[in-house]
Amino acid sequence: MKDHIRRLFHRDNEKDILSSYCLKNLIFWCAEKEKLNWTNSNLIGCLQSCIQKLIKFLKEGYLPHYFIEERNLFNSKLTPTLSTILQVFLHDFKDNIMDILYLKSFETLQEFSRNFCPDLLEKALEKSVILQCWDDKIKRLYLDFTTFQLFWLKYDRYPSLESIHRYKDILSEIENYKGITVFKNEYTGIINSIIGMLSYSLYRQIPQQKRFWMKRSSTSISRKKSPRSCILLRLAVFLFMERKFESAIEVCLDIPKQIIDITPPKCVWDKVNESQVHLLTLLLSMKTKPLRKLKEAILAACYSKEIQNGLPSEYNYILGEFKDGMFMQPHFKVTYMTAEMWAVPDVLQYELLSVPEKLKTFYEDRFPCPKYDAVPSISIHPLLNCYLLQYLCYEALGKTKLCHEVLTKLNYLTPKEATVDENCVLFYNVMAYCNKKSGYYRKATKYILRSLKTKPSRRNAAFGYLKSMINQSLTLVREWNISSN
Repeated sequence: MKDHIRRLFHRDNEKDILSSYCLKNLIFWCAEKEKLNWTNSNLIGCLQSCIQKLIKFLKEGYLPHYFIEERNLFNSKLTPTLSTILQVFLHDFKDNIMDILYLKSFETLQEFSRNFCPDLLEKALEKSVILQCWDDKIKRLYLDFTTFQLFWLKYDRYPSLESIHRYKDILSEIENYKGITVFKNEYTGIINSIIGMLSYSLYRQIPQQKRFWMKRSSTSISRKKSPRSCILLRLAVFLFMERKFESAIEVCLDIPKQIIDITPPKCVWDKVNESQVHLLTLLLSMKTKPLRKLKEAILAACYSKEIQNGLPSEYNYILGEFKDGMFMQPHFKVTYMTAEMWAVPDVLQYELLSVPEKLKTFYEDRFPCPKYDAVPSISIHPLLNCYLLQYLCYEALGKTKLCHEVLTKLNYLTPKEATVDENCVLFYNVMAYCNKKSGYYRKATKYILRSLKTKPSRRNAAFGYLKSMINQSLTLVREWNISSN
């Protein structure tokens, strides 16, 4: 900012009117008087507040020293004419705040100092901003948040108003972690998916909490345009439970068309590196002017703002990738916590009921920083989840033919294609449930036996399916004996 202001001074003795010392004192006054969130994530707000404060001091012709208030840091060199010029300039500067954000790093300057030329230096500055924003977002979105199904708090198995509010606070804290940049659209989608399902689960468990659910329903469920299948499927579950079967099918329709291969955490790093290399290759081929436009658009996207800055249309796809995929489309498992069991279909509810009540002790008193507490939950492959929801929706609508088509696709799946963390039990149980509902008892029995062989435990939901089938068979035998007599 100082570099831009100095161009307005025509005499050498005017250049120290707004020295670094003056600006430091300005920041001290803003820090004391203005109620601001002084973090990197609120960089634009802090800059605008400081500029507004400086304009006020210029109008008064008096910038008090922070420690000696009687001392005016605007010396006699600040004339009314120069004060007016500075105020006009600062008003314009505040309205075009993006021009301030030339994040000049010494590393970048050193890298290009051997072959110095103004154009090369300018390109390096633009690229450094774009690469920094890209790096911040891709690591947080795919490494710090999406790949983990754990939270920094002691987990409650049952939803309550208190636990939901606490979850929201914790998740929002993760959203603004370190406050480097803000990516509200993506993180809000993930957070709303979790908070929305917990709120809905509370309402289904305690109908008296309907007002709380209705209050949150408009903002708590993620939008349909999310690029992540794990969020879309949670939305489809909510629509199914609300008996909006057509809408649920619409959400699920495109997911099986994609090649859904669960990306393990180890492979995410490789994909992140590939994405960054691909972006750098594209940036190296761009000229300075479109680079600047792209930087401005990406900075605006970081702060969830829309700007029309004349970015050439051939580079819109880079901005689009920054907002959505970042040149990588990993697929993550879909996780349902036990506190959400009242917000999912009965087949998933049975599985959640079979999860142990506590997976790990939470040693809050032994660690200065809380360790991750393992959340009791189930993880399901997105393809299996998608076909299950389609099957249930078509069955509820009475579309037998379409229901049979989806069941055929399900029966063609292999455990290797549709399991997470080698958990074949959940796969076998879902297959048994669907075949049993369609009256294919022989196939259902085959899957039940495979499930019980894999996990011979009373906590296995397959015991419930087996008991149900045995009771149904005994009922048929009794009816046959009565009719024979």
